[in-house]
Order: sequence, then C-alpha cells, then structure tokens
Amino acid sequence: MIRTVTIGNRDYAIDLWWQVPKGGMAGAKVMRTHARARAREREADDPEHPYNVVALRRHQFGLGYMEGQIRRIPSLAAALNPNVLSFVGVFCFEGTEEDGVWWLCAIREGSVAGDGDRVYPSLADAREGVRKLLNYMGTSGVSQIEKTTPEESLSYIMPLLRPDARLEPLFQDVAARARLRRGIAFCLFIAAAGYAALSWWNHRTEQREMLAFQAEQARIRKEGQLIQDSIAEQFPRPWLNAVDNGAMLAACMKTAGEQPLYINGWRLRETICGPKSVTVRYEHRPGASYVNLPEFLTLTGDGTDTAERKIPIAPEKRREQAALPTLSFVKRSLYQLAQDYRLRVRDSWKAPASKVVKKTEITAPWQAGRFELHNVPLACLLSGEIGARLDLPGCIVESVVLETGKNATIKGVVHAYP
Repeated sequence: MIRTVTIGNRDYAIDLWWQVPKGGMAGAKVMRTHARARAREREADDPEHPYNVVALRRHQFGLGYMEGQIRRIPSLAAALNPNVLSFVGVFCFEGTEEDGVWWLCAIREGSVAGDGDRVYPSLADAREGVRKLLNYMGTSGVSQIEKTTPEESLSYIMPLLRPDARLEPLFQDVAARARLRRGIAFCLFIAAAGYAALSWWNHRTEQREMLAFQAEQARIRKEGQLIQDSIAEQFPRPWLNAVDNGAMLAACMKTAGEQPLYINGWRLRETICGPKSVTVRYEHRPGASYVNLPEFLTLTGDGTDTAERKIPIAPEKRREQAALPTLSFVKRSLYQLAQDYRLRVRDSWKAPASKVVKKTEITAPWQAGRFELHNVPLACLLSGEIGARLDLPGCIVESVVLETGKNATIKGVVHAYP
C-alpha cells in the first residue's frame, strides 16, 4: 500500500511497483493501456492486493494502491535524480532500526527498478532487499547509499528532487460518472426550461438582439480564422512532419551506446545524431591499422586522420500537433531547463518571414529561432528527461553531438507566435 512522506513543503508517494511496457517509450494513452493490462494480470494472480493508482513516465509506469481519495502527488522514486547512472539507497523516514519506515530506492540507468521502490519495517529487512536487488543489478558501477536517520535521509534526498510522474486513478468509475452526467443534464434541463420561459415572456426583444449580436460576432471570428489559416498555409511549417524529439533522442542514445570505443586502433571521437541518421567518427591513433579498417567505415578529412560511419534511424513522428506557444513561453521554458540541469543555453530569433502572393505582401504569424544547449549530462538523455522537456509544439531537435568523455550539445530550431 502506498505511503506518503513530506519533504520540504511537498508530499511524495513511495512503495510503487515499477514496470517497463512492451515496445519502450510511448504516449500517455498507450502507457495507461499497458498499465491497466499489467494490473489486471497481477490481480488475477494475487486478488488480495489490487492496484488503483498509476504513475506514468515516458519509458515506464508505477502501480500502487491508495486508500481513500486518490491524491495527485508525485512519486518520490521518479522524482529522485542521482548524479550516477545506477544507484541503490536505503533511507529512514521515521521510527527505529527495528520498527520504522525504511525506504529502498534503486535506479538503473535512469529507470526505477521493478522492486526499487519498496518500504520495509526495519533496517535489516531493507538491507536484505538491497542484497536481492544487487544479485541481478550487479555491483559494478552501482553507487550504494545508506542513511539511518530521518535528518540524514531528508538532507541527502532534497537536493536531488525534480518532480516527474504524479499519481492518477488507474481505472475510471464509469457508473458513477454516468450517474453524475445524468444528474447534471437533468438539472440543466430544468434550469434551462425555466429560464427560457421567463425570458420569453419578459425579455423577448432583448434576447433577440443578443442572439443577433452573438451571431455577428461568431461570423466575424470565423472569417478572421479563415484568413489567418489561409496566411499560415502560404509558409513552410516543418514542425508538422517532424519526428518526436523524445523518440529521436532515445534512438540516438541507443545507437550511440552500441558503438565500440576502439576499432583496430582507431578511437571513437564523436557521435552526431540527427532526425534521420547517426554519424559515428573515429580518429586515427599511432599504430592504428588502415588495412584492417572495417568496410562500414569510410576515410574522411584529409584521407588519413578520420573515419566515419552513417547509421540510419527512423524515430516515430509526433502523434499530436498542438498550437504553437508564444515566444515568451518558449524562452522561459528553455531558460528554466538550463537552470534545472545547469546547462548553457543560447537562443536567437528572426523576424517573421514575409512573401508576396498574388501581388499582396503577407507575413507569417510566427517567428523562427534557433537554440543550443551545452553541457547536457548523458544521464538526462538516457532517462528521457531532456526529451520530455523539449517536447514543445514547434520545437525540432536537429542534432546531438556526443564527444567521448564530455557532456552533450543539443541544437535545434523552434517556432512561436510573437
């Protein structure tokens, strides 16, 4: 059963069961479908422990049971962002070593482990949980933390929090919602009938004038929208056919992670990802073989110092095309992203494009700009956090540069209304 803990001035949920859906990252609607199916399977095997809430992330979901009214509070495991790829921690929120609330959190490469969000009654039980987790996670590259007092636990956790997934109902109460809709419809019908009768006898002339005014305003708005839509269609709108930024970054990191660091003495120098392909470049090292260079690598540069390979990728396109945001909103989103992850951001904007159509000069209703994010941590790319934050309407990630031993650089274009 889900418990809540208070950190700072915010409540967080702990003790969820985390799962990865088939097919990897997906939209919220698809993720809920996977979550409900998994919950039904688990309930069939263990009817004593049903699930009624879910926390959705872009690449996984957490299931749990909450008594009483469901509160839309964030999951503590999903909000925890350690500075290492793999992490196992034990924290005390109340009580003693023998009788208290001991929380085990395990994160593996940006994802919460299946049993990596558990509550135990004692420190000994929590340590046994850690031992079982490490049996399949392994200890190599896993950072282990243990805090045995509430003060130490809160002091360690608070700087690492970036709220992500919130709890929401897993299943909607269809019958209750239907009864509510019928009741509301009935009340509205009675109120509308009484108002209509009273208006007919007392305000007939005034009502006709108001209806005529409303019809005229609607006509004006409709004509204005048609003109606006016609102007927009005269200019390129590349974001309508752009791939999903999160899917593109995930495909990039997956392909980049599959490339060897050395090939017959040639050392991996950089990986450049784009919406359609990933370019991998190797640099020549003293003694590296030219004769045994694999056929998939092609010499570039001056013909002796660099070899590269292009690997096609096909990330999915965006499912929804929301209206463009304002320029102010885009700037604030980029600056907040830079502040949250300690990045360096650059942005520049052009004036709205203009052209002449049928001897009439028209101007695009939006502006185009460019942005660059420097010093992007690889952990944020692997977890999908950056992709989610860049999922802005009109935003297109054009390239991601990964240099060996360095943080990444992201470049792209963005469109917004002035």
